[in-house]
Amino acid sequence: MEGSATHHPKVGVPADDGYTKFTISIHQILAQLKDKPWLRRPLALKGDPDKRSVNKYCAFHRTHGHDTANCRSWKVHLEELVRECHCKEFVAKKVVQHNEDRDAAMDSPKKVSRPDSK
Repeated sequence: MEGSATHHPKVGVPADDGYTKFTISIHQILAQLKDKPWLRRPLALKGDPDKRSVNKYCAFHRTHGHDTANCRSWKVHLEELVRECHCKEFVAKKVVQHNEDRDAAMDSPKKVSRPDSK
């Protein structure tokens, strides 16, 4: 979207669309997480429900209008869940290894050069 101020968070190695790469579809992830207490449901969709496509259903919003696979709200919330370590089992191994390498590099002590005092 040109001129859009919306920023989608990127966690680890992003998939082609800028989101984390998962081992299963985000629709399947939602089906497995739907009853978890830390899963936050979104606000109701804006707009006239009668004008939404009845051929598309979003399991995250629990209404028609768009597919779960294309739901920005679910993708953004899923990225938050990844950061909070709720979805580790669904993250592709390449992403997990990248995150571990990144974290190890951030945690390693940095050398500080100090002039010798005489």
